[in-house]
Amino acid sequence: VKGAGQVTMTSRLPADPRTIITWNANGLAPRAKSSANLDEFRRLLRVTADTPNTSTNTSTSTTAPPDLVLIQEARLKRSSPSAAGQPSPQELREVQPFLAICRPYGYVPVWSLASGRNAGTLSLVKTNANNCREWTAFTLGGALTLTMSAYGLDKDTDLVKLVQDFTSSASAENGSSRNGGSKQSSMMAFMKKQPSTSSSASAGLPSPSKHDAEGRMQFLRFASMDLLHTYVPNNGRTVESNKRRRNFDFSVRQFLSIRKRILTKAGDTARPMIWAGDLNVARTHVDGTHHTVDSATGQIVEYWTDEAKCYSRKDVANADPSRPRGDVGIPGFTPNERSRFERTLTEAGLTDVWRELHPNGVVDAKVPYLGRHGGTDETDKWNKADFTWRGTQGRNGAMARYQGKGQRIDYFLISANAGKGGEMSKVVSCDILGYGEARMGYFCGSDHCPVVLVLKNVDGDDNEKKKSNSHDEHETDYDTDDGVECDDCKMPAKKKAKVSKGDVPAGKEVIDLT
Repeated sequence: VKGAGQVTMTSRLPADPRTIITWNANGLAPRAKSSANLDEFRRLLRVTADTPNTSTNTSTSTTAPPDLVLIQEARLKRSSPSAAGQPSPQELREVQPFLAICRPYGYVPVWSLASGRNAGTLSLVKTNANNCREWTAFTLGGALTLTMSAYGLDKDTDLVKLVQDFTSSASAENGSSRNGGSKQSSMMAFMKKQPSTSSSASAGLPSPSKHDAEGRMQFLRFASMDLLHTYVPNNGRTVESNKRRRNFDFSVRQFLSIRKRILTKAGDTARPMIWAGDLNVARTHVDGTHHTVDSATGQIVEYWTDEAKCYSRKDVANADPSRPRGDVGIPGFTPNERSRFERTLTEAGLTDVWRELHPNGVVDAKVPYLGRHGGTDETDKWNKADFTWRGTQGRNGAMARYQGKGQRIDYFLISANAGKGGEMSKVVSCDILGYGEARMGYFCGSDHCPVVLVLKNVDGDDNEKKKSNSHDEHETDYDTDDGVECDDCKMPAKKKAKVSKGDVPAGKEVIDLT
């Protein structure tokens, strides 16, 4: 750690990921029941083992699968309040076909689930650093505790007070909970006991092992970078759901600000962070299909902000009339959501990676991972690989309401201090892996397609990758360095397993954020 008087951070952290996928699965159990979905996911892991050549729209195989797969909307029930977030035995059996595809690659599964079949996240981390308690947290407050502990700052009076004040608010710890956060979910790997409470919790800091009530967030600490994985709650169409989303957005922005203060005190302000997942917001009008320009006024007219177009007459008539004007519209496209998102990006110094690389979208729709055609057969601009969510097709010749419509609501955001040379210096490519009204590419049965981020190799980051760089069978040692296995993340019942921008200016909002 840079900075006088600070302790050295633990070296038992996962190596920095080079290839990262984020994907909203829209339920893992349905995906696991479909052989077509499973085959497509298997191909996804193989095709993203390739390094893209953006100049020729081709790719070169490295034989190594993605280092990190981030999955939102797992929609699996946790086993019990004391079972630390593992799927219930019945649901674990249901998703075994999916997990069987992942096991041969040496992934450590990190779950965060709810008591019901809503939300939930899964991170598949390719690492031998199996003691996940050292590098995972599941609330924003827990993530701050983990960060402070890594630098030996968990006894710093000023920082402790700051984090305690942050987590004392309901929005900090329970912002995503529909029931006010009275129930807490937790995490584990496939089947293991609840992890012990950390010593930091007894010091008055939130425990990293405590989970968001709906399993909507994970914080992963790697060798020289951090990653925030979230499934942001939908804004909904009621005053209550609007408030819930507002609290969540506010908490994330506060978290990013406090994290920056911790890094400043530790003398490690250059440590980068990636925020990834389904963020449930379309940043500007170009992140939704079917916008037009009013010929008389020259103003942008968005399909997705017009409730009369997006909803049935009955739904429009039954809409909550007390909603603030800034929360009217399809969730993800309202002025309030967009202004809060833009403010967070600005204050936290985050860059929208895909948009930075594709300011005008994928002009020719060529994406290396999409094979020979690469989407070039799509002449309609709305069908190109510019959107991560696609509407469902109608049946028997009928036209579904959102058929042919799309939204970009899944992101990779990277901090401005991500390495020497600027905020994008570590990025090789970022691609959306689906396109078209018919959901071509790699939707794998979901209404979302994956987004893949490829980062440059960093000195010292390739050691682990070399240990497991083949699609073939290999042996993975699930022991930790001191000979003590981590109960949280080892494979079940095995010690060593052989595994085959909007109308409202940035920072302005129709209603008070607080």
